[in-house]
Amino acid sequence: MKVLRSVIDMLSYIAAARNLGDDGSGSSALIAPDCHATFSYTNQTCIPRRQEPQGLTFPDTSNDADSSHLQKGGMVELYGDGSYFATPAIITGYNKEKPSTKYNLHNSITNQHHSGVDPEFIHPYQVYEDGTEAACNVGALRKIYMTPCTIDSHFIKGSGLISYQVSYLNDFDVQVQEYLPFARVQRNLPAHP
Repeated sequence: MKVLRSVIDMLSYIAAARNLGDDGSGSSALIAPDCHATFSYTNQTCIPRRQEPQGLTFPDTSNDADSSHLQKGGMVELYGDGSYFATPAIITGYNKEKPSTKYNLHNSITNQHHSGVDPEFIHPYQVYEDGTEAACNVGALRKIYMTPCTIDSHFIKGSGLISYQVSYLNDFDVQVQEYLPFARVQRNLPAHP
């Protein structure tokens, strides 16, 4: 059943990629040394190795629709001050409004679309390193069932698809190890003072 669920998730993810404008060329860029991999639905974008944040400051991109992680099809994390999780999302478009640009996103956990998101809540997606504490959607098919989990390992296919091997306690308090696509894993953010 777990294998079937993983296959269905992968097929759904690929279908979503095609709907968001994948050109189907199958081309891949060379991976720069500071990149963990490259990925985007519409072009190749560097996914940097996760660095420990030094105070969680990010560049001001409120007037910069050309920022690499803010391109249509780009993988991002959605969070703000006081958030407990960094939710994976895909940029589906943007609207130039004065005084800043607002973005349209597809929330990968809830499978919902959000319009008019301020860029201050959108951050580049970075591969989660082994040992990262997270929340995983282990629900069947379209059912959302979030549970605490730990990233055991990760791998990136040639297409840029990121999968994580995670472990968590199931309903019977038995340790389970499972592979999940990036769209079903959201990392925990550092505790707030």
